[in-house]
Amino acid sequence: MAKLTKAQIFEAIAAIQANWDKPTSRLLLDYFGSGSYSTFTKYLREYEIENEGSELAGNALAVMLPEPLQQSMNSFANKL
Repeated sequence: MAKLTKAQIFEAIAAIQANWDKPTSRLLLDYFGSGSYSTFTKYLREYEIENEGSELAGNALAVMLPEPLQQSMNSFANKL
């Protein structure tokens, strides 16, 4: 198999995430059928760095708490 490119690996990572799986070197190896763990790990790290902001923004809605609960937690934290 020809050398995998960054773009190919990033596309595979996105495809894995679209199936609600966390991309790993093992899943990338299964996806392509061959490849190097070190290459997959390198590009997984790059992908995480380049997409950190969008990932955090997407998860922000999942952790929003009702205002009364936020106030209670802040009050509790301030007492510590």
